[in-house]
Amino acid sequence: MSATKPTWKIEGVQPTLPVHDINVGIDFYGRLGFVIEWQYPDDQPTAAGLRLGGQCIMLMQCEPKERGNLYYQVNDVDACFAHIERSQCWTVAQALRDAGQGGADWPPERAAQPPSPPVRTDYGMIDFSLVDPWGNLLTFGRLSDEFANDHKHS
Repeated sequence: MSATKPTWKIEGVQPTLPVHDINVGIDFYGRLGFVIEWQYPDDQPTAAGLRLGGQCIMLMQCEPKERGNLYYQVNDVDACFAHIERSQCWTVAQALRDAGQGGADWPPERAAQPPSPPVRTDYGMIDFSLVDPWGNLLTFGRLSDEFANDHKHS
């Protein structure tokens, strides 16, 4: 299979970092110069987006055994999804499982499954996810136009 040049581009990558306590994480990264861009949910946040200069990180309150998460901000979610769907990249994990390579839980079962189509989330994004053969969650998305217009800073 030959690679085709995608018609979409990655506009940024927002790494997600696991933290035991979101408030401690916000404090720590705040001391490094990061400022809070958003928190979710508003009343008792378990996730936060922090920015320093032109770059963002996301903190997620969870147990440290969690795998990595990368959120790729793309300009065209549908074109990105179509490209990934055509690539059938999840078959790499399925081939490893079929060949008996790895351990009992590697690669993870969900890594051998195609992604579901993009959805509009309750937090304003349009995105979809897939799992790489090592268990890392890769999400591709963009801020919905409606959410962006409703939450513009004045």
